[in-house]
Amino acid sequence: GCIGLLPMAFAQIERPVTWSFDTEPGDNGQVIVNFTASIDQGWHLYSQFIEAGGPVPTTFTFEEVEGYELVGSVSESGSKHSGYDETFKMDLAYFDTRATFSQVVSLSGSSANVKGYLEFMVCNDEKCLPPEYVDFDIPVEAVAAVTETPAVAEEAPVEETPQIAQTEEPVLQEGPS
Repeated sequence: GCIGLLPMAFAQIERPVTWSFDTEPGDNGQVIVNFTASIDQGWHLYSQFIEAGGPVPTTFTFEEVEGYELVGSVSESGSKHSGYDETFKMDLAYFDTRATFSQVVSLSGSSANVKGYLEFMVCNDEKCLPPEYVDFDIPVEAVAAVTETPAVAEEAPVEETPQIAQTEEPVLQEGPS
């Protein structure tokens, strides 16, 4: 299309990665903070675990704030690939489409704000964008004991049962859906 006609100034504001943050209950009342990157097609976001001399790895820096402690280090999952990278002439681990980085935290009180920043770098087949920093300040609520979870899970299917019961064709009830 006409993309080639755009003035070069527009090239500076490419945003191939969108970050979102959420939390979920972990074990023993801990909370998992998830940092999810949605990555545009053709772009690579790099793993945290990259040897020196390559692209900037994705890194997380947490402020030491009262109210929570980090448990372990940041784990990563998603559409992860490893292989030889022509640009950097080395084996690299990277993500395309989606990456989730997770940090377990333990709260000392009922809530806290997990603060800090992450640094990441993306490349496509033609170029790399300069490393970017993203600040985060994520409110985290302490979760109740995990023993409550099974009860919630059992109640969930109740909503669907009445619809099946009203059906006059018993065929639908035979096999589990």
